Amino acid sequence: MQEYNLIIIAMKEEEEAFIKAFPFEVKNFSDNLKTFSYKHENFLIMRGEVGKGSTCFHLGYLDARYKIKRIFNIGTSGGIFSKLNIGDIVIADKVCYIDVDAREFGYECGQVPGFPLYFEADQKYIESKLNILKESNFSFKIWNGLIASSDTFMTRDKISKFPILEIKPFCVEMEAAAVGQSAYLMKVPFVIIRSISDIITRPENADDSVKNIEICSKNCAETLLALI
Repeated sequence: MQEYNLIIIAMKEEEEAFIKAFPFEVKNFSDNLKTFSYKHENFLIMRGEVGKGSTCFHLGYLDARYKIKRIFNIGTSGGIFSKLNIGDIVIADKVCYIDVDAREFGYECGQVPGFPLYFEADQKYIESKLNILKESNFSFKIWNGLIASSDTFMTRDKISKFPILEIKPFCVEMEAAAVGQSAYLMKVPFVIIRSISDIITRPENADDSVKNIEICSKNCAETLLALI
């Protein structure tokens, strides 16, 4: 069976900007997938839609039909870490939820019963590419740290409603932990790349997240090309 690296993207706008930034042709495949080859590797691009449920569904669908070698999940995110700037990239070392709470049953905040608190990204693979990333002349900074997920778009007035300050992620978005949990069940390594489209503590960060989609998706594309 043909083996593929999977790139899963949530939003149509992110997918379009991401593909636009690619220096080579991306072709239509099947099942609403696109494909390209790079350095003797085969890739599929899937738009998984927004949110954890849609992400899990699409990954399960693809896992049943194709042999997936590695999952690359790219997209935009709201920054929490104070040193992050718009356009910066965060590559996850691990991912977790911030909207799961089963502490009454002895689990930690953010931990889904029966699963680990954190889903570990393919850090060995990432570390093998660090020199390439350091030598790349990017216009943005690259960070490596925790990314947290919720089905809520985060704004500064919502921070106190979630254990964000307790968990201390670099950034918060809506799909990464679902990718991590799905990959854990699929037994497939994963890499999460997020570009900072907005800073959660700033007013009207939702407007920033829309305004910065294209540049953030371009930065994700540049980072992914360096990683693969």
